[in-house]
Amino acid sequence: MPALSDLVSVRPRYRRAVNLSADSHDAHALDDILITPLVAHALERLLDNLENGQGERSFMLFGPYGAGKSTFALFTNALFSGGASKRNPAYAALSRKSPELARRFAARCGASQPWLCVPLTARRSPIGQIVLEGLEAALQSLPEDAERQNLCQRLETHLQQAGWRDSAAVLELVEAVRRLAEKHKHGGMLLIVDEAGKSLEYALQDKIGGDVYLFQMLAEYAKRVTDAPLLFLTVQHQHFDGYTELSNTILRHEWAKVQDRFEPLPFNEQLASGLNTLGQVLCYAHPLSGPLLATIMVEAQTLLDAGAELPAGMTPPEFIHICQNAWPLHPSVVLVMPLLFRRLAQNERSLFSYLASQEPHGFQEHCRRDAVEDNGFVRLHDIADYLLTNMTSTLVQRPVARILLETLEHGGNTLTPLQARILRTVGVLNVLGPGSPLKATESVLSAVLAQSRDVPETLQGLRRQELLTFRQLDQSFRLWEGGSIDMEALLQKARKQLRCEGQAFVELVREHVSTRPLVARKHCLQSGAYRFFDLEYTASVTDLAPRKKARTSCEAGRVLVLLPMSDQSQLEADALQATGQDPSLVIALPQQLDMLRQPAIELACLRCVAKQTPALRGDRRALREYGMLLADCERRIRQNADLLLDPRPAPRGNACRWFWNGRQQTVTRPADVTRLLTQVCDTLYPDAPHIRNELVARPVLSSAATAARNILLKHMLTHAEHNTLGIEGFPPERSMYESVLRDTGLHQPKDNGQWHLCEPAPDSALFAVWQALEQEVYTAAGECVPLSQLFHKLISPPYGVPEGLLPILLLAFYLCRRSELFLYREGSFLPQLDEASVELMQRRPDLFGISGVQLEGERLAIIERYAAGLQVEATVPAVVARLYAAIRQLPPITQHTAKLISGRGKALRDSFRSARSPERLLFEELPQAFGLPSLLTGTTEGGAEKFAAAMRESMGELMDFAPRTRARCRDEFLRACALPGGDAGWHCFVERAAFLAKRIRRGPLAPLLDRTCRTESNEDSRLEGILGVVYGRAFERWNDADVSAFKDAALGTGEQFRRAWDDFGTAFLNSEEQKSKERLRALLAAQLKDVQKQASPRVLAEALRELLREVEGTAEKENRQ
Repeated sequence: MPALSDLVSVRPRYRRAVNLSADSHDAHALDDILITPLVAHALERLLDNLENGQGERSFMLFGPYGAGKSTFALFTNALFSGGASKRNPAYAALSRKSPELARRFAARCGASQPWLCVPLTARRSPIGQIVLEGLEAALQSLPEDAERQNLCQRLETHLQQAGWRDSAAVLELVEAVRRLAEKHKHGGMLLIVDEAGKSLEYALQDKIGGDVYLFQMLAEYAKRVTDAPLLFLTVQHQHFDGYTELSNTILRHEWAKVQDRFEPLPFNEQLASGLNTLGQVLCYAHPLSGPLLATIMVEAQTLLDAGAELPAGMTPPEFIHICQNAWPLHPSVVLVMPLLFRRLAQNERSLFSYLASQEPHGFQEHCRRDAVEDNGFVRLHDIADYLLTNMTSTLVQRPVARILLETLEHGGNTLTPLQARILRTVGVLNVLGPGSPLKATESVLSAVLAQSRDVPETLQGLRRQELLTFRQLDQSFRLWEGGSIDMEALLQKARKQLRCEGQAFVELVREHVSTRPLVARKHCLQSGAYRFFDLEYTASVTDLAPRKKARTSCEAGRVLVLLPMSDQSQLEADALQATGQDPSLVIALPQQLDMLRQPAIELACLRCVAKQTPALRGDRRALREYGMLLADCERRIRQNADLLLDPRPAPRGNACRWFWNGRQQTVTRPADVTRLLTQVCDTLYPDAPHIRNELVARPVLSSAATAARNILLKHMLTHAEHNTLGIEGFPPERSMYESVLRDTGLHQPKDNGQWHLCEPAPDSALFAVWQALEQEVYTAAGECVPLSQLFHKLISPPYGVPEGLLPILLLAFYLCRRSELFLYREGSFLPQLDEASVELMQRRPDLFGISGVQLEGERLAIIERYAAGLQVEATVPAVVARLYAAIRQLPPITQHTAKLISGRGKALRDSFRSARSPERLLFEELPQAFGLPSLLTGTTEGGAEKFAAAMRESMGELMDFAPRTRARCRDEFLRACALPGGDAGWHCFVERAAFLAKRIRRGPLAPLLDRTCRTESNEDSRLEGILGVVYGRAFERWNDADVSAFKDAALGTGEQFRRAWDDFGTAFLNSEEQKSKERLRALLAAQLKDVQKQASPRVLAEALRELLREVEGTAEKENRQ
């Protein structure tokens, strides 16, 4: 008899794994390519984004091993590189499978404009190096010219000198290749990185050479390209963050940012698609005989009659046809094999590797058997033998598969062949778990085994031997794992104890049914802000818990699920009323609860058993059974919880009705629920800013995003006049700048080319938020508004600004209106906003407040007038600061005196002393101190002039007080010295003091004389010094009491001065007398020259002495007369 291998074989393309780089040059690599629904869907996603000018350009294709990801990458590469040409096998296959997709593809990639494709198969090397190697290879397909040659030399140089370590240089070379391809009439560029996970694993080891940030840069660059598009596709087994699961938080956050740049493309064949593929893997030397086809059909139909569940959308005839094309695989193997290998798959194992494997008990070994024996079928116990022989290590590592290892313990000689086959078959079906299309029931086991008549009796024998257990819940058998705990008996007892009706059932649902939030996806995509609705279960609207006051911007509202345990009409009336009163409330009213009741009660029973059975923790096998039962219940609850809210009629849904805004909404499909939530969000947040930046447009920022935002805020403070705020390259803060400031028009160039922060235009996404800031800050002019209050208003409807954006928008608002806005920290005015304050503001906004006064009318006139006079910037803080400095520079006696002539001077001084708010000081407190109306609430005609006149009068009085006091004290002292007041008397005193200082060196008058003769820069300093000596206290420290007491001190010192003058003043010559003396001396000196010739010096001297005595005697007589 012929062997199976003479009749059946595996198609060549399924015998080996795909290598994208190598197979892209193989003309036969895509022979017999199957365009599965998953391939068509993934290609459609690519085209959808490509046709949309704002669509994504970078994609992350991920899925399990053996799912066909590399084949899809190879197909995509061939499709785009060959274009929409009949000679392109990939395009021809697409045209046969989906003409509509082929038409759409042809519109983007015509035969005359194919794309330049760069297919890469990654390895454990830097991604930059792999990209450069791929670019170098791709250039060979372009026409030879000088530009291509030059570019090839640049690539070679970078590869030789490790230039791939510079991500910016790699990106520049990608751009150069794309431009060259565009020049040669290529419609675009496709960059595919297969096995990207290997480069990611390398990047974890070499964080410098394996820079994963290049993935992000390539994705961002692809997004920016607008002419000849660039598609960037990575192919891997899991998300980026899956590779960093055991890494630190910072690294996980960084990789998550990279992942966010990619549109995810899940690539996991549905079970039905997997079965269709399986039906096309094998080929036959001759058509199968009619009797064999009939036998296959009978086996398949028997399996279906036994309770086998087909994948959604697959009909029995289709399943039978697949089974006939998959012989010698038994229909039971066909049904479970894709799912089985998906659960057990690892790098070296997949469904197709089993079919091509030469391992013991593998498919190729089976094909060496006689084709007549058991009709050649590969049955489930054959698959079990393959797994136990070749995949023991995998089974040990996977908890769901360990149960299959139990069959090895029962493989002794005491078992009959049928018993051994039943145990292995039950083990395989147990591995498949709750989601299996086949349960290990008696009818199913009879259908999948050759000796079907003997199966029932053999099953009972295995139960008596305690090798199998029977589960009453689903009438299925499981491998007996020993232990002394009868789980089914314990569950039966718990079912009798628990009463799950009414409110108790509601509490059970609340405890065990997931309440994951429902996301308004379309609104999130359009606005860039993540918003969700909390899901709550209740039996009545009156049981609704009150809303928490502190809500974040992403908490849009609540979806209340009214569990229908009472009159539906009353529940409907309650739903209409409640949603009419609260626009953020959406109510779902399911048709019935039966789908949820049984698994929820079963879950409660399992939890009850776990609490009441301490011995469960010590029984390994019972604990494993408990875990599997628990997982099954939780899976059914999750599945049925989604079905509970499905608006479609049974059996596909639950005819759930949805209410909002006081009306029942038109919701007929699950997609309509998402649209309804989007409509609610659009209604609640009509003024929400549309800023798409996942780093900062969120309620809570990561540590990396917080650091980037802090850098952006500091650049706003210090580099507002520069393009991009002086941010170089493309760090995270650059993307924040582009989306929040540049794209919204908050940062623009002036006519002179210098950049500045400015107001948003009326059509800007931030205009409504800007108006809200104006209204909140300016409504109560001069009143300090806490930032926490301001931020709460902005995150609430109708704005819904994400918390991460608030510090950026506030700082932009403040810097644009610095002349009329004032910041406060812990109640004190903040004259200068520095980097430290900005950083603290982000962490503790509750410490800060803001106030503002719009500069217009009389207020603007006052500011401009004083700014010009004081030569400062025309802002309230600058003007008030300069005036405050002038007040602080007044002498202490002026600062503290109570003897100002008018009340305005004192009011001006005291107002500055007690001021805490510059705007209230200038526009309210000072006018009121002058008896003028406040300028905060309104302005009157001529108010600025009146205010300026009052300020001049008050400042003049303050400036004159110290000089007037000083002059008054001077005159009192002069009178005490018997001298006239005024400047003449003062000059006379100074001359006499200088005369006396030469004669009086000691005594109480010496310090006064010494201080008077000291050289001074001006007379005011001399006078203050002399007054201080007279009073015994420095003049700058005087107060009103010192001024009053000075008179007595002046009288005492003046009396001493008069006495000294009486003693020495006779020889004093004033300034006129000094001049006369000098003239007379000159005359006498000239005459003495002639006399000296007639007499000796001794005679001449004696003669002069006698003459001097005569002159002095005459003077004394004149004085006596």
